[in-house]
Amino acid sequence: MTTCDKIDIITPYGSGNKDWLRKIYESLQPIPIEWSWFIIADSNAPDDWFSEIFDEFKNTYYARLHPVDPSGWGKNQINYYFGWVPVQETDRWVYVVDDDTIVHPNFYEFDFNRPEDFVIFSQDIGGSQYDGESRIVSDPIKDCAPFGIDQGQMIHKRNFINDLEYWPIYRGDGYFALESRIRTNNNVGVDPEIRSYYNYLKR
Repeated sequence: MTTCDKIDIITPYGSGNKDWLRKIYESLQPIPIEWSWFIIADSNAPDDWFSEIFDEFKNTYYARLHPVDPSGWGKNQINYYFGWVPVQETDRWVYVVDDDTIVHPNFYEFDFNRPEDFVIFSQDIGGSQYDGESRIVSDPIKDCAPFGIDQGQMIHKRNFINDLEYWPIYRGDGYFALESRIRTNNNVGVDPEIRSYYNYLKR
């Protein structure tokens, strides 16, 4: 296990909402370590205005997959990042921010010096389709499972992920968490603080 002073933010993009991208970008600014943002779009994203936003956005990289299986729930775009940014000598954190949410203010206070390769944290779900206002993590055995966790609740080190990929299915994030937990031999970092939003920009 190593410490990291860099983070890659991955956004699988399919909403076609340029204003949402600007709001996500603004929410990245206070991250206290060096960051890069990877937007990986499906065929709904028009190429013509990406050249416009790249005049505004710094530390941002863009790829467009065409065609993309819409049943993949954005997981094919995330997997594309794993091929785009391979394992490197200098490790980095990897965190997924969906195109319908922003970085939570508490995320900036996450301990980026944690030694674990895989960490989960709690989520503000805003009383969406779930009961209650939050999804609190406490037990990796229970939480790291299909329907137990959202991809916005987990952060990994890139070299730990290595060849692990998301299943391109609904709740593929839960299966990814399960496989990550198994790979750590249940040595999952648990941060009970709320550090992510669920579907914030749809509220």
